[in-house]
Amino acid sequence: MMKRIFLYFFLPVLVIFISTCWIDRGYEQLLEIPDTSVSLSDGQEQAAKNLPESSPQTNENREKISDAGMQVLVQARKKRTKTIERFGIGRVAIPAVNLELPILNKITERNLSTGATMYFPERPLGQGNVVLASHNFSDADVLLHRIEQVTKGTKIYLTDFTNVWIYEVTANEIIQETQIDVLDQPADNTAIVTLIRCEGGPGTDYRRVVQGTLEETVPITQLSVAQQKKLGISRQTATAKKESSWMSEQLALSIQEKRPTVPLLMIGLANLLFLIVQGILFVRKS
Repeated sequence: MMKRIFLYFFLPVLVIFISTCWIDRGYEQLLEIPDTSVSLSDGQEQAAKNLPESSPQTNENREKISDAGMQVLVQARKKRTKTIERFGIGRVAIPAVNLELPILNKITERNLSTGATMYFPERPLGQGNVVLASHNFSDADVLLHRIEQVTKGTKIYLTDFTNVWIYEVTANEIIQETQIDVLDQPADNTAIVTLIRCEGGPGTDYRRVVQGTLEETVPITQLSVAQQKKLGISRQTATAKKESSWMSEQLALSIQEKRPTVPLLMIGLANLLFLIVQGILFVRKS
């Protein structure tokens, strides 16, 4: 009797449990913050190679940017190492909210889904209004999502792996997308930083903007190992980790399309069918 109960009931429940854990792990992967840390030597090599390529972007380039779905985020994560190697020129960090990201020097959908992208790549770090933007994926705790937690007086750190510019937050507000004056250069040429992302779901007309003024500039060699770590700079070259899986990609598509993908439906139906068949067999054997 116990053998039949195990075979016809416990086994299907075990299969369903394993499938549920698989889906749950895929969802966790989808929301995890990927490791984009870099060693100081690798970062300096990236900056030396990519900074000379920081050319002005046209308005046409910027207008091509549209709302990005979760699938874009997953695809960006899969290629993040190559993206950072090709476009990385520095790091931005807000230790108070445990935020640190690579700074990328070209506006593309993938870059906006990988790190903080320079809206005006021709503007040098530490001079004028340095504008850094990223996509926002609703409530997913990724990229610049945490800037909503930043308060006045919080420190923002920018580095090109040679110098570190330390800014103090002066404003954190929600604006209309038409309020583009936050992107302008200051009339008095004050050095400021502007972090910007969408506020709300797809198609939103609002933007979250955090601005800060430059307080101090120091050579990166003056920072301790612990301080460099808060900028996402490690002592050794970071080992690239796989940041997405087949399941996380399927879940991303489901969220984007607002319905389960065919493979996910097949998994659910297969589990249900297995349970029904086992139940019928148990009744027949009884």
